[in-house]
Amino acid sequence: MQLARRLYFYFVAAVSLAALSLGLVNLLELLLSALRDAVSSADVIAADSDAVRRNLSIYAAITIVALPIWLLHWIQAERGLRGADADTERRSAARALYLTVILTGAFIAGTVAMVRLIQIGVLRLADADSGRVPGNGEQWIALTAVSGAVFVYHGLLRLRDMRGGPMSGAADWLPRLYVYTAAMTGLTLATFAAGDLLALVVEVLTTDAAVLVGNDAWDGVLASGVARAVAGAGLWTAHWYYSLRLTEAADWRGEHARASSLRRFYGYAVAFGAVLFALLLITRVGDAILSEAFGVDRQGTEPFSRRFLDPLVRAMPFVAVWLCHRRIVLHEATRFSEGARQATVRRVYVYAVALIGLGLTAFGLAGLISVTIDRVGERSGAVIVTRGDPWLAETANLAALTIVGAAAWLWHWSQAQQSLRHNTSAERTSTVRRAYLLIIIAGGVIALLTSLAIVIYRIFAELLGVNATQALDEPLAVLAIAIAVLAYHALLLRSDLASGVVEMPNGQTTFSLVISGPAGGDAATLVNTIQASLPSGYVVKLAPERDQ
Repeated sequence: MQLARRLYFYFVAAVSLAALSLGLVNLLELLLSALRDAVSSADVIAADSDAVRRNLSIYAAITIVALPIWLLHWIQAERGLRGADADTERRSAARALYLTVILTGAFIAGTVAMVRLIQIGVLRLADADSGRVPGNGEQWIALTAVSGAVFVYHGLLRLRDMRGGPMSGAADWLPRLYVYTAAMTGLTLATFAAGDLLALVVEVLTTDAAVLVGNDAWDGVLASGVARAVAGAGLWTAHWYYSLRLTEAADWRGEHARASSLRRFYGYAVAFGAVLFALLLITRVGDAILSEAFGVDRQGTEPFSRRFLDPLVRAMPFVAVWLCHRRIVLHEATRFSEGARQATVRRVYVYAVALIGLGLTAFGLAGLISVTIDRVGERSGAVIVTRGDPWLAETANLAALTIVGAAAWLWHWSQAQQSLRHNTSAERTSTVRRAYLLIIIAGGVIALLTSLAIVIYRIFAELLGVNATQALDEPLAVLAIAIAVLAYHALLLRSDLASGVVEMPNGQTTFSLVISGPAGGDAATLVNTIQASLPSGYVVKLAPERDQ
């Protein structure tokens, strides 16, 4: 009964608050527009006065209807905090969901409004046409003010609820999910914007000065980049600072924040995304360098300086974000004890990046082998290159892909192997490591069978005089790479399975130990002595004797 009551009051309060916010935003926009016209001595009674009156009546009606509905239901929801079930109400999942949804909605609306406002400000400072920004300044000011007021009010409510005592379950992690999602959103905005601004600098520096004269296209890119960079950096800083304050708290809030899997997930998710985009951009850098070194003739394309510098400067913010968050998660893993869930998040990041790096490496190597076989076969064993040779462009692209992928795989695979040496039993029995090995083995088996079938088909077709169009260069290359990858990871899986560490269905792990002693020793007394010195959760038992 209480759950149904909470869901009703919080749902109606959320819907009515959204309607109230819509009405207030538009009323405030109309007021600001009227003040602007009055200050600029414009004719307030303009030709579109009917549209103004119509909008005024519509949004005034929405506000008048939504305000009492929201107040009525919100007062009833707040009344639950003063009754006998006050603590239950404060810690309810329905209340946490309401606050999280409202904070998220206000955050999204406020972010959009902030970006638009900064865009307009930059364009006006540059003496450019600010009319290219959707909407108008009054609309974005009104949206910023209303969403900011809604956010601040509900944020203070959440802080008040947290001061009331410990929370658990959804009441604890749902608002925390908002904090890290908002931080990730702000960081994403700022990182992409920083790359765009750096690329704009490169484009300006590598473009003929005559092209820039009278060209206002740069203003729009500059305004958009500055707006997203400033807004994103501000939002990330605010939410990250708040999360840091939580981890430093001496009460239950700090304890929960330090042990939060969401915090560790945020760090590794950001690092993973940054690595992924950095790899893609650095691959383009390598392609540009190798194409220039091989003398590839790229007629009608951009000059080398731009092909090299554009992806390079775009990658720099992602590399910086990756290094920063990798340092953060490693520092916190050392400072705060890493629990089982946090370790799982770490493994997902490490093995996921290693899997992507290995995939890029295998694809690039297979392509290089295929190009080499095709080249040697066509030239009757002579590898001759010319400036316009199409193989050069393909080789440059595949070599860049291979180098970047191999670097990513080797780095993260070495991290996985280091963790294996430090905590052998936990790493060998982890589901993430086992899934990584099985995915690679499954992919290797499929690639091996497919390529081998094509090779055998081509051989039989040749023997039987069938006109087969399938060449052997690609399947042979895939076959060679698949055998190497499959053999290496199959040996790793075999080593894990033969390590003597078995993962139990209930999440426990059994270690195989051998203890030798004098003949006729009291094994039961020895077991009791060992059991008394073990930490909580560990159990030692006598196993049946086996022939040695």
